[in-house]
Amino acid sequence: MVTLFDATVNHQGWRDPLFENAGWQDVVAPLATGLSARSFWVAPINAEATDIQLGLTEGPPPATQSGYFFVLHANVQQQRAISPVYPVTPNTRLHIYTRVPINTMTIAVRAVLSDQATTPPPTTPP
Repeated sequence: MVTLFDATVNHQGWRDPLFENAGWQDVVAPLATGLSARSFWVAPINAEATDIQLGLTEGPPPATQSGYFFVLHANVQQQRAISPVYPVTPNTRLHIYTRVPINTMTIAVRAVLSDQATTPPPTTPP
């Protein structure tokens, strides 16, 4: 298995006082290129319910929610396939959008993408 992305994001509260503008957008460069992203594992580290969206692009973040390959509001880890698979180039960026329901909550999320059909949970600390 080749880990293409391994990202941990951590924010306190909201980015903006209005809930609709409160989400954080983190941009992560690849660890490896020349392969296709086929699956991911993602989880809130602190077990808080968190809006999480994952997207892969060669430029700016997806303009709408439909541009992300994964959208979830939960506090549990998820493992899923990426469909269609996404070829990772040196210009590919993983966009991680996160938002919590209450402004005083901490956001702590880890996302791992690999070239395998199933990405296992990481064994290293975030």
